[in-house]
Amino acid sequence: MPENSKVTNQVRNLCGNSFSCLFDYAATGDISFANETLISDSLFEKDVKSLNQKVIFCKVIGDPAHGSMNVSSGYFDGSTINFECEDGYSLKGENSLVCDNGKWSGEPPICDSNSSNSTIIVIIAFIITAFIIGFIAIALYFVLRKKISKFA
Repeated sequence: MPENSKVTNQVRNLCGNSFSCLFDYAATGDISFANETLISDSLFEKDVKSLNQKVIFCKVIGDPAHGSMNVSSGYFDGSTINFECEDGYSLKGENSLVCDNGKWSGEPPICDSNSSNSTIIVIIAFIITAFIIGFIAIALYFVLRKKISKFA
């Protein structure tokens, strides 16, 4: 510890329990240099604490079939994934998921074909075709019936 006679109350208030700050002031007599040492020590301690923290991340998710995703900042806690589908496909499920404490906020969505409209069109076409064939069959019946009655 530096000599107490060189350390003023102002320096003690600034440095607190930082030995490095007190030492640099005692060695240089420059309070701004001691303050820079204090700031550097604080940043160093913050970095050490962050390195000692457990890294939390979520399971990697792939692009949905017939779609894509945009990942905000990897798969770490707090990250968001946004999903979208190719033309002709609709998103079934959430359009975005958030990584929260190592788990996604929901299940990954799927891109479903817009085939429900196609199915309706096929059914309508089948009904119209059946109606036309039925109409032709009935018309033929009556035409043939008249021709057969002429010969009878």
